[in-house]
Amino acid sequence: MNEAMTNQQMIDEVVHKIYEKYPQLKEQFGEKGLRKCREDNVHHFRHLDTAFELTDVQFFVDYAHWLNGILQKHGMTVDHLCVNFEIIQQVVDNWIDADRKVFYDKAIDQAVLELRA
Repeated sequence: MNEAMTNQQMIDEVVHKIYEKYPQLKEQFGEKGLRKCREDNVHHFRHLDTAFELTDVQFFVDYAHWLNGILQKHGMTVDHLCVNFEIIQQVVDNWIDADRKVFYDKAIDQAVLELRA
């Protein structure tokens, strides 16, 4: 299995679980919202990967703060973003190695802690 397929499958699973938790999003934002949710998750994974490569949790936390400001301007809540990140934590268990998983958990936990403060 190639890496691109794995990332796409992880993102498909994350987006599916988000819409399962918040079915009203489909009515509220339609197909465009679904596309944007997928795009956002591509960016989430890219930022997590970059933070991992840099061994810099703050890189992801800064991204989360920046993104939260943008999403709130478009009708999303901090809860939506935090739940999205928490779903990533659940989904990646089956797809990434243990070292990366530990780092992702640390970065996401710190981002969620700061976003909910």
